[in-house]
Amino acid sequence: MGMPQFSVKIEGGPLFAAMTALNGAGLPTLGAGAHWGGAPPPDFDLTSLRAVFNAETADEAERRVEAALPPDGSYQVNQAEQISAET
Repeated sequence: MGMPQFSVKIEGGPLFAAMTALNGAGLPTLGAGAHWGGAPPPDFDLTSLRAVFNAETADEAERRVEAALPPDGSYQVNQAEQISAET
């Protein structure tokens, strides 16, 4: 059997830097911003960010997110929510 899937919401900023770091660490993210159209402006940042991935437990999911976040940001890692059973 596989591991359950968790969703972990990240707050604070800069969320775009967090998204880049999490994706680079193999923790896929879902982000949303307040920009429509072509290339975003240079100061663009996301308004919402979640990492969605498989982990053994909610605590492990939270620890993996915390470990992958950039050290120069101001982030809050919310409680992981299990969104699927073992896959």
